[in-house]
Amino acid sequence: MKTFLKNGKLHGIVQQFGIKSNDPEGHCSEVLHVGLGFVGFYNEGQLVGPAWRGLVGGSWIYGFPDDQGRFSTDGTSDDLGKIAYIYPDLETAMVGTFNDGIMVITFIIQQNPLISLIFSMQVEGREADITSWKCTENGIRALEFSQPKGPKFHYEPPTQNTLGDQPLLRDPLDKKYVILKNSTRFPLAGEATYAARDVPKDTVFALYVGNLHRYANSNEDEILRNKDRDTMIANDWDIQDQRSVDLWKYR
Repeated sequence: MKTFLKNGKLHGIVQQFGIKSNDPEGHCSEVLHVGLGFVGFYNEGQLVGPAWRGLVGGSWIYGFPDDQGRFSTDGTSDDLGKIAYIYPDLETAMVGTFNDGIMVITFIIQQNPLISLIFSMQVEGREADITSWKCTENGIRALEFSQPKGPKFHYEPPTQNTLGDQPLLRDPLDKKYVILKNSTRFPLAGEATYAARDVPKDTVFALYVGNLHRYANSNEDEILRNKDRDTMIANDWDIQDQRSVDLWKYR
């Protein structure tokens, strides 16, 4: 952490290095990645104004944390733009209802004086554009957003069998940068991914999480590897031949 102290309390711009998974119970949640994990301004121990939480892959959670420093909202209309997920291009965002940086909120329903029922409910987040920005008097970048548009998204972690429960909903970032159309590399190649615009070097243009296979599923991984091998043998594909490798990857 890089900061100043006043009377033993955080004071001034705080930079915290080391990035952890945004989902504290998710995949690789114990892994600490290299990079800027947080930046915000403190006044004698109190967080003032907007702050940024760095995420793995170059994305950010931006907004105005609560008294406990959590990037959370209470679900009211006044929350629009209070917390947002910022894509790596720093132009595209997702605004909605967040619970400590995740688009999932918990409602507490009082059934009687002795019993409280807690429901975790996935709620909407929608695409928005970053329309303008400025530096606050404390040196932290503050953002303005357009009205949200497009379909509703929510957080659902992948498993070994699924990519979440919205696999066919196109992500705003890859919709902006890539298109799918038939490949001309060789006959029967099928669809391929093409750039929809000029993409600068080192630009992240698609976020793909994939299926998660843990050590406990190693037997299933072995089955998949055997299936790949059998497919190559059945089609007489040679691992040393580039065309065979291309065909195998497409299949």
